[in-house]
Amino acid sequence: MGENITPIVFSVSPACPDQHIITLVLTAEGAGNNWTINIPLTVRGGNLEIQSYTFVGITGNIITPGLSCPFTFSLKNTGISTLHNVYGNLQSLSNYFVVQDAEGYFGNIAPNSTVTNSSNSFTVFAWDSSINGMVIPLILTLSNANGYTQTLHLSITIGTTTVHDPLGQDAYGYFIYDQTDTAYPLCPSYQWIPIAPAEGGSGTLLSLTDPGNTSDEGDDTSAIAIQTVNLPFTFTFYGRQYTQASICSNGFIAFGATQNADWRNWRLPGAGGPNPMIAVFWDDLQLGTGSGVYTYYNSAQHYYVVEWYNIISGYNGSSLETFQAILYDPVYYPTITNDGQIKLQYKVFNNIDQGSGDVYPHGNYCTIGIKDHYGTDGLEYTFNNTYPTAASPLSNEKALLISTPEIISGTPHLTIAQTTVIDPNSNNRVKQLNCKSCLETMDFLLLRMLLVC
Repeated sequence: MGENITPIVFSVSPACPDQHIITLVLTAEGAGNNWTINIPLTVRGGNLEIQSYTFVGITGNIITPGLSCPFTFSLKNTGISTLHNVYGNLQSLSNYFVVQDAEGYFGNIAPNSTVTNSSNSFTVFAWDSSINGMVIPLILTLSNANGYTQTLHLSITIGTTTVHDPLGQDAYGYFIYDQTDTAYPLCPSYQWIPIAPAEGGSGTLLSLTDPGNTSDEGDDTSAIAIQTVNLPFTFTFYGRQYTQASICSNGFIAFGATQNADWRNWRLPGAGGPNPMIAVFWDDLQLGTGSGVYTYYNSAQHYYVVEWYNIISGYNGSSLETFQAILYDPVYYPTITNDGQIKLQYKVFNNIDQGSGDVYPHGNYCTIGIKDHYGTDGLEYTFNNTYPTAASPLSNEKALLISTPEIISGTPHLTIAQTTVIDPNSNNRVKQLNCKSCLETMDFLLLRMLLVC
């Protein structure tokens, strides 16, 4: 057994985080033999954790729309080394929550001690158009002149939610507004758009046949319960653009092409049914005499209507449902994320499908809400006739509006309203220029975009 006569000297970056494991590789030679030994070392230093935050001067420590205030953090050093002259930089990842003063100072933080930046606080502002229940992601970056740096992530919630606030947001940013959310500009009003011919409308009847199953629940094996249609405009949903939608007699719209006409409604988000989905009134439904699913495009107002007219409940084979979904062209109805808005309207609402979900009848009433293309993010307005705090119970002649946040008044926002391809040679092709000879004429296409502010 021996030890080295001269020491091995190495240095560790001040930015190396506490508890980080580094591996030294020692290679030794002697008497014609070689040895390689891995030596793991755990780096210890200072490490800061958020203990609490305070909206200074705000009752209940809850910031509400329209308020500005100092904002402080309590940080604890859970490491073994003192961190000297620590500064903080605060960043908001939402336009609805503005950091007006992003720099704060915490000073020296000894091991196992807690300090606040009350002497040099941040200043924050929640826009008037922010929404109670809105979750705001923040990033606090800590550093000092010695090279220490650490990034902490947190989220704060604006206000508290009541039935007079919209449901949401989900992880992507969608909300569902109902008619009791009267303090918000996106509060919907019930304005039925009759497109079924029996109502005097001029909607197009889809080629669906879904007579139900006379001996059991669900769709008959011969049923054609879903049909894929081309949309009259590109519709953006959860950040993805779609030119087709699959419309099901069982009360939902799935974007893209699918044959999944699942009649058994499930929770949202979740694995049941196709992804992505708008569950307008997802339940076991049937088509009978006088029933129909219709579509209609209003080119002047730039919206697309899907109406389920006199659809029959599969629970008792007699109760009728009439409801519709309206998709708004996002070019003409912009949101901060450029996703399209969706309005759901219920003219005749009979939510009667009782049962446990495990045995006949399958029950669970209807499902209303949305989910994304993975089936992992979404909003559930109602399932099994239960409603979350922000959701007002539905009945006849009610409306919902599904939207990401509206564009903040007074802030710039650009939307691509039109694209034009200019082909000077009218040959519909792009040809690469041969830069060696530069003798060949280059054919090209120019793309011009019209931006609307």
